[in-house]
Amino acid sequence: NSVQEDKLATFYNQLAVNAYRKHDLAKAKAYQLLAMEAIPEEDQQTLLYLQALKETGIIYYAAKNYDSARYYFERSAQVLYTIRNSLASEEKLSFLSSNAGLFNYLALCHYQSGNHTGVFDALEESRSLVLLEKMGGKTAAKVSLAQLQEKMKEDELYLLTYFSNPDDMLSEKLIMAVTKQSTDVKLLSDSAFVFNGTGPLKTSHIDTMFSNFQKPWLSSTDNAEDRFFKKPLLIFAIYMQLELAKASDPARGLKLEENQEKISHTQNAMAIASAFYQSLIKPFEQQLAGKKKIIIIPDGQLSFVPFEILPNENGKHLIEHYTISYQPSVKVGAFLANRQASYKGTKALLMGNPVYQELTEQDLQQGARPVYRAAEAHQWNSLPETKTEIDSIKKYYPQALVLTAGNCTEEKFKTLFTGSAEKYALVHFATHGHVIDDKPGLSAVVLNQLPGKRKDDGYLTAGEIEKMKIPAQVVVLSACQTGKGMLMQGEGVQGLSSSFLVAGANSLLVSLWSVADKSTSLFMQEVYKQVNKEKLSFKDAVQKVKQVFLSGRMGEEYRKPYYWAPFIYIGN
Repeated sequence: NSVQEDKLATFYNQLAVNAYRKHDLAKAKAYQLLAMEAIPEEDQQTLLYLQALKETGIIYYAAKNYDSARYYFERSAQVLYTIRNSLASEEKLSFLSSNAGLFNYLALCHYQSGNHTGVFDALEESRSLVLLEKMGGKTAAKVSLAQLQEKMKEDELYLLTYFSNPDDMLSEKLIMAVTKQSTDVKLLSDSAFVFNGTGPLKTSHIDTMFSNFQKPWLSSTDNAEDRFFKKPLLIFAIYMQLELAKASDPARGLKLEENQEKISHTQNAMAIASAFYQSLIKPFEQQLAGKKKIIIIPDGQLSFVPFEILPNENGKHLIEHYTISYQPSVKVGAFLANRQASYKGTKALLMGNPVYQELTEQDLQQGARPVYRAAEAHQWNSLPETKTEIDSIKKYYPQALVLTAGNCTEEKFKTLFTGSAEKYALVHFATHGHVIDDKPGLSAVVLNQLPGKRKDDGYLTAGEIEKMKIPAQVVVLSACQTGKGMLMQGEGVQGLSSSFLVAGANSLLVSLWSVADKSTSLFMQEVYKQVNKEKLSFKDAVQKVKQVFLSGRMGEEYRKPYYWAPFIYIGN
């Protein structure tokens, strides 16, 4: 019967996977084909059949039979679309996120056959499948490679990356560059990244770098080379973030005493950044000739890498030559542009200088506070520089609604965005931010924390934001780690940034790590000065201020990437 046949298919499938991991491709293919044959016709529009098709494609790809691999991946995609249309909303999102990675495999097949249009289409589907579903843009028009190139400006270059391994079955990485006249795609292996002769990343340096850096996926018995051949790109990206985020200034979102123990040290981070430049940027130097703008479509841990800091052979950061911005995908960018045209808001909403008071044991039981307490995120130091920040910004927006001190509450914000709320083109938060990586819906903007029984707990969470209507042209999250979150296939980073896009925001300014209070205030003040006095766009203003910090005009200390590199601009 059907149940027994499905069990038999699962059994053969497991044998195939085991053989694949032992590099016995002939046996793996034989077992996988038996698994396919065991699935009855009535079950050939199910998840089991989708996975069987995908894993058959993976085995053929490993055997370098790329045409057959593409055939099975395309059939798997057809089953995915059929299943999607039969699922309820919540089930659909989970299903798409779990299976969007198959389009990365399809992109690899197109690369092997030299089909750049196919690579682009597949990478775009893997990036936008879930996020567009959540944004209500499932039916958004497809943006073809030809359409993108037709609309591009001569001075632009799009850089699309595939760096995440959905299930570790294949380790190849793809980087695609698109200009108005040309396309180019490069294949990058983990081993090539680690030992590509760039100098800083020799085994001895790696040993030193990681002598005090252990994570669950690293066995204490592994030597450096073994570690990096497991998940080198992931580990390098994480380590670079940790190194860049070290500083001696008080940070928004960190306990003061914790942060003071850190010392600024970026040598290791820049060694890794140099290797990233050699692998991700240098191969496309010919395409970059004459270009002024790079739009990054990041994937996996590259979502947390500030490309602006990547140095060339002369030590010059990428930001010194190009304007850098980020988009979840080309298709999402086009959707945002179309949505933007209908927005009518003109006013600004500025929220900052929140009040953080000591809470009683009873207070800490309200709402989601027990979760934050368990994560040791329930004691917040005051942010005096945010008052200066808000006061400076409001000079440019005399009609702005300013909610500070006692008015900087979750309840007031939710009231403003209940029902029709198309009056605010700009929303600016200068507060604490908190990220819970494994519970992205609980990542939050931390507003007033006051004792006593209240309607809200003061944590404006990503889960709550997604359900609101916030049709703003720009949302600025001047807080810690607001660009971080859980990496999800088909969506990218799930957290505060994606939640505001789902709620209606068309562009975001967010941070990748815990930012310093004083320098962040100065950074934001300068951004708004450039927007209002120099008439720059927000994207160009952010670029300009980063260059000002790097030049030393704000002080020698502020030249360090810690102070200016975490801020990234996402969207239009």
